Amino acid sequence: WKERQANPGASGELLIIPQPRRLIAGKGSFPVRPGVRLLTPAGLSSREEQGVSLLSEELKLRFGLDAVVRPPSTSDSPQGAILLGEPSRNPLVAAQLKRWQVEVTPALPGPEGYALRVTPDCIVVAGSDSPGTFYGIQTLLQLLKCDAQGALQVPEVEILDWPELKWRGFCLDDPLPCTGAALEDVRRLIRHVVARYKLNTFFFGTSYDCFQWKSHPELTPQGTGMTLRELGELAQYCRAHYLE
Repeated sequence: WKERQANPGASGELLIIPQPRRLIAGKGSFPVRPGVRLLTPAGLSSREEQGVSLLSEELKLRFGLDAVVRPPSTSDSPQGAILLGEPSRNPLVAAQLKRWQVEVTPALPGPEGYALRVTPDCIVVAGSDSPGTFYGIQTLLQLLKCDAQGALQVPEVEILDWPELKWRGFCLDDPLPCTGAALEDVRRLIRHVVARYKLNTFFFGTSYDCFQWKSHPELTPQGTGMTLRELGELAQYCRAHYLE
């Protein structure tokens, strides 16, 4: 790996937020075609499934492409596939990294770190851990672009990235939205901005009258306020996107 020297935003530069620690841009691209295979480790947790679903849903909703999500089989080839997961859990990821002489372990690049490699033949997102794989997928999502003919392409690139700061927070200041529609807006904010840019902590700045209190219903005007159940669901949604 070589440290990236170019200035971000220069002509032809790949714009990724936050800027990866190490990046080498190639000249080719990976064509994403209908039915592309997303090959993941078996036995994904619900949290891990969330990262994969973000990718498959983005392909469907933004580009109209269906993806096939499944664990790799012994007969699978990496050709034309997107390989996801930690090397210890996905043998195809481990085999490609070995072929490229790229090392990804829990210690390298480290907690929440990942390697992302895009070639004309395949894409590999290899995390040091589960959060690292999730953040590698977020970088891949930022690289999805259509060419002049409308075909979806991912530019050839080698990335090695890990966070500079352990806590990377976002604060939604008072007043916290208290209606169903506003809460859905918060979910979209988490999904498309906060998680996409690899923040891992969500702060709620709010006041007592934004909640419906069973013990003191007079504190909140009738028909307003978030229920504790809604607050719990929002917290669960944050955790599914690796936010505490």
